[in-house]
Amino acid sequence: MSWFGTLPLTVIALAILAALVVAATIGYRGHVWLLQRAGESESESHDYLLSAVLGLLALLLGFTFSLALNRHEDRRNLVVQEANAIATAWLRTQILEPPNKEAMWLSRRRLLVL
Repeated sequence: MSWFGTLPLTVIALAILAALVVAATIGYRGHVWLLQRAGESESESHDYLLSAVLGLLALLLGFTFSLALNRHEDRRNLVVQEANAIATAWLRTQILEPPNKEAMWLSRRRLLVL
């Protein structure tokens, strides 16, 4: 699995695309062969194929949006946690004694300049 992780994303995408094209071609030619063998015409059998393809497309879109929503929620929660941590650190610096408090303010100013 380590070699798969080092491949560029474009190579992986092109390999998946090529595999899908090959699978679609094999499926179409097999379908035509089965129709010729049974003696049916192509126009009779495309109605259920269109329904199946549209159903799979809807399922794929549903899963894609579900995963994207989960990632968005996780990222939002991480931002909220970071903001809470910053606010907690800021409030804790307010409790310090005056000499330490001034040192924290100076170090904060140096960090803001960077």
